[in-house]
Amino acid sequence: LEVMGECPEPFTAVVGECFYLSPNTLSWHSARHTCRGMGGDLATPKHLYALKAFLTNERGPKAAWIGGMDLGLDGGWKWINGAVIDSADWGHNQPNSVRPTEQCLALRRDWHPVLDDLPCHQYQRFVCQYT
Repeated sequence: LEVMGECPEPFTAVVGECFYLSPNTLSWHSARHTCRGMGGDLATPKHLYALKAFLTNERGPKAAWIGGMDLGLDGGWKWINGAVIDSADWGHNQPNSVRPTEQCLALRRDWHPVLDDLPCHQYQRFVCQYT
């Protein structure tokens, strides 16, 4: 479907990748299910700060689910494509897992660096990426 950098509706092209910011809020797992139903998955951006700019331009929420999670003791924090999350991208004192349930990844457009760990059951808006 993707031709010459264009994205299928309702995705928007951002530095060669296709993203969609949901208008509604869901838990991380429900958000992932929704993204998959759209022919994509939760966002695993090559350019995290371009995605931050997209959220800001869209007047998005302060926090939005993206495609990363804590796989527990051995796995650590990974993108859903299997890549390790760069520790330099975490916000100040993050990931902090204040509650042991903070195992899902959100992008904070009001932070620099931008990554935050939040409880997976929390309802947030989310960013899908067309795959």
